[in-house]
Amino acid sequence: MSEIKGNNLPRIKVTNQALIREAVYKFGPISRLDISKRLDLTFPTITTNISLMLEDGLLVEKGDDSVSSATRGRKTMLVDINPKSRLFMGVEMRRHASYALIVDLKGNIIAKKSLKSFNDDYDGSLKEACNLALSLLNESGMTWSDITGLGFCLPGIVDSKKGVLEIHPRFKWKNRNTKEDVKKATGYDGLISIVNNTCARVYGSSLFNSSVFKGADHAAYMYVGTGIKCPLVFSLRNHFGTIVGEGEVGHMVVNPSGPECECGNHGCLESYSSENAILREARKAVSENKSPLLSSISSTRELEIGDILSGMDQGDEECIRMVTNALEYLSLAIANVNNFVKPDCVVVECRLFEREENKAIFESALKRNLSWNSILDYNLSYVKSDEFNGALGSSAAAIRDNLQLFME
Repeated sequence: MSEIKGNNLPRIKVTNQALIREAVYKFGPISRLDISKRLDLTFPTITTNISLMLEDGLLVEKGDDSVSSATRGRKTMLVDINPKSRLFMGVEMRRHASYALIVDLKGNIIAKKSLKSFNDDYDGSLKEACNLALSLLNESGMTWSDITGLGFCLPGIVDSKKGVLEIHPRFKWKNRNTKEDVKKATGYDGLISIVNNTCARVYGSSLFNSSVFKGADHAAYMYVGTGIKCPLVFSLRNHFGTIVGEGEVGHMVVNPSGPECECGNHGCLESYSSENAILREARKAVSENKSPLLSSISSTRELEIGDILSGMDQGDEECIRMVTNALEYLSLAIANVNNFVKPDCVVVECRLFEREENKAIFESALKRNLSWNSILDYNLSYVKSDEFNGALGSSAAAIRDNLQLFME
């Protein structure tokens, strides 16, 4: 192999530093020798870069407690990420609400804030989300100089490299330079990472809750909210993961003769299993006087998913019917993904599973829909729903991007 020279050397340094930081983040506390073996890099390369990161404060050094005190020689020193060395902000922008939080390098939440308010247009939603970020920063007694990176997520098809929202068909948002818009609205001049809100959740689990993938190297991540997405993620075992697309499974046709979807097709998965679809069914049950419980609630306020789950616990037949139907179609979609792609693990984030009994309903339907060669080894995992998961995930995206930067 020819020797790499010239302009390639800076690129090699950037790559090596990123790999070392990633290895320490995922596997720390870890010894320099173990990093060298894991990455197949020379020991001098590891020690030089580790020294640089220790001086910067990104890493901390600690003794290996697993080694017996009776062992002769110098105690092996391990290195690990210093969580308090960097702070990041994560923001999720949605039409009906905005969420913002500040975390350290390991995703420990320092402060958080949300605002529930409906905005029908992109500009209004973005302004609200950015104002929330500024408010959280001020209330926390910080300035932008305290923040190493800002992660910002939103629904739609996003080009993360350019920071551009390419399109959100349902909302008619198209070709918006979100990165520049966020920069102008917040005045933040540091690292800004723009990601789709489902992809953000994948990053959040990858960095802060990696056990959910159960050791998988590639996985599918199904997020069920007002819409339904299922991106694929690869290289999880030794890396943070590489996401492929936003996974628009919400517009997978599961019943060609079904109701018309907002996209114009008929019988899309979102028409049956999204939160919007379930609430639409609940309002229909109220209008047809089929659920006294839901009618009583809707007389004072808008129905929520939590009301449907509570109705199931109280034995309301309409609530049980509509959720069971939604889970049946959701299981069909996940079975199709599993049968076709064969991921090591399928991760599901869905508010319906706040009710434990719904997992049994769902898994029973899933087993019926899996093909014979998938049912033997399918691996299913759940992420607990939380309204801040998107904002937390966007902060993880910013942390990931920050760890790729070259350190002088």
